[in-house]
Amino acid sequence: MASTKDNVGYVRLEGKVDIWADKEGQIHITSDDSDPLIKNGFHLTINNNERSKLYNRNGYRQSAEILSRYGKAVPGWTPEDHSAS
Repeated sequence: MASTKDNVGYVRLEGKVDIWADKEGQIHITSDDSDPLIKNGFHLTINNNERSKLYNRNGYRQSAEILSRYGKAVPGWTPEDHSAS
């Protein structure tokens, strides 16, 4: 179950968190926290397309690097093309 404290600005999710890329190269971060206040779970989608509402350059790069380090494919992404500036 998700939890928080009065003196902090965050909510801590419990359970597993998954990071994965779909066939279009969008990255998804999901949690299976069963807290009823988190309806339908947590699902964040980010991509590397500047024209998209889901664009998040640094979040995408960091997530893609994690996937890449563990041998997971991120279609359309290569570490050499997206080095930190």
